[in-house]
Amino acid sequence: MSGFVSVSCWKGATATSRSEAMVARARPTRVACSARSPLRMQIPNSPSELFRQNRANSLSGGRAAGAAVLERPRVEETTQPKTDPGKMYKVYIYNDDNHTKSYVVSVLMKVIPDMTKARATEIMESAHKHGSGMVGVWIFEVAEMYCDMLRTAGIQSDIIEA
Repeated sequence: MSGFVSVSCWKGATATSRSEAMVARARPTRVACSARSPLRMQIPNSPSELFRQNRANSLSGGRAAGAAVLERPRVEETTQPKTDPGKMYKVYIYNDDNHTKSYVVSVLMKVIPDMTKARATEIMESAHKHGSGMVGVWIFEVAEMYCDMLRTAGIQSDIIEA
């Protein structure tokens, strides 16, 4: 079976429109049209048939019966992103004489999710003894967020590429 329904128009009829022809699929196959001689139209049964018909018309240079689609102009990206989303970054805290050990531990536990008191104490002791302690490794956006939160709390911190 074809994907189209044939609709006949007859001589001397008064009005023609595509919508009348589309409605005719539900009614008898005779539709009024303004042609002087009998005319046969092919009306698609489905949207996919309509697409194929419009595509064939546009490829052959004919005028398509559907809405026109404009393509966006392609713009080539000339700037490289500042950071690679796949790279990992380490967050370090540094020793300072302004804050107590208990304050540093409490801030680490508040800022970093799932930070235990034992792990926070270990990081704080490393920073106290060696000058710096690694808090963790994350993608850039997360590492930057944690670093900013630590700085807001007054703890010296930095991000280093892993």
